[in-house]
Amino acid sequence: MTLAASRLCLFIAFLAAAPPYLLGQGLTVALTPEETKIVREVADKEFQAIALSQSNFRIMGGQPALNGRPQAYSAPLGDLTAFQGSASTSPRTNAIVPLGEEIVTPVPGDTARRAVATRYLYGRGAVARIFVDLQSKVVVGRDIHFNSPAPLAEEEIKKALEIARARNSELNVALAGALPDDITVYAQPIINNNQASSRYAHRLTEIFVGLQGADRPIGRFFVDLSVEELVVGRH
Repeated sequence: MTLAASRLCLFIAFLAAAPPYLLGQGLTVALTPEETKIVREVADKEFQAIALSQSNFRIMGGQPALNGRPQAYSAPLGDLTAFQGSASTSPRTNAIVPLGEEIVTPVPGDTARRAVATRYLYGRGAVARIFVDLQSKVVVGRDIHFNSPAPLAEEEIKKALEIARARNSELNVALAGALPDDITVYAQPIINNNQASSRYAHRLTEIFVGLQGADRPIGRFFVDLSVEELVVGRH
């Protein structure tokens, strides 16, 4: 065995035996199913508090430094919304949409194993993140980003198509008889920064709808998921 091959074998053995937190910046192990369950159970209580409570709420930075404490401040939840002070129409839903959970790469020298859960909060017009320590199963950080870009969840894409079909007869006719697997949908979120707009900070998306094997899409549609309206559809 060559020296290089010997080193490779030793490295592989190290990866197999080492605790996850020792794997370093570039080798962070993904969440296990059990860890994902922990993150969801701990974080979802916090998301509910942000979305529904009217009491003060403590917002902290996302990841504390080694042996340090994150900066924090308290604010009334009435202020934790993108809509306050704008001409925006209130959303029709307080839905909390899961956007995923993932491991947090530790800062150098930090041996804690943490994860972050991300949700879109329709009632706040915001993306919220909750950081959880996987060993102690406690929240170590929270942050909220108002009217901020965030990927669409699969359920939101399906909802956008449903709204477009219900409010555009041409699209509905074009898709008549098509099976779900026959329909193609490309979706991207849109940010409206105009505070004088009734759709300011709404969950807006542009979708291109087509059929498998077709040379061109059926059309492009703009959907407001916050109030479940088709803004405009173009063929």
